[in-house]
Amino acid sequence: MIKYNKGSEAAAKKIIENLKIRVEKAKKIISHRDYIDWLKEFSKTHPDFNSQMLPYNKDISQAEQVKASAISLLIDSVEAYCEKTGKAKPITNKQSVFPNFHFNIKDGDFEFTIGRVFGQGCLEYFSLGCKQG
Repeated sequence: MIKYNKGSEAAAKKIIENLKIRVEKAKKIISHRDYIDWLKEFSKTHPDFNSQMLPYNKDISQAEQVKASAISLLIDSVEAYCEKTGKAKPITNKQSVFPNFHFNIKDGDFEFTIGRVFGQGCLEYFSLGCKQG
């Protein structure tokens, strides 16, 4: 039998509830055409960024950091769409020991790459232009 403090149970429930709220807010960010339009504008000054550099970049406002970090949800959405429809597959790096993949996306004349690199952690990234294998 596991014993726990009732106060810690309430704290854990509060943390989980806050995480659910944050995920829902983030999903709303990427579910509109505005996110791709924002990404297009943002990429003019930040053509490459990743999830690990965002908190340390003083040139990016708090609001921009929130939107830029939502790239992970965009990756999740694209990956889920690809799995569901079978229309596209992520491009994987077969030379890497760790499972790495990316998606090349084209929206009119706006081409970009989003992806994940796994290792001792997970890095999610955005880059202007399309990458090969």
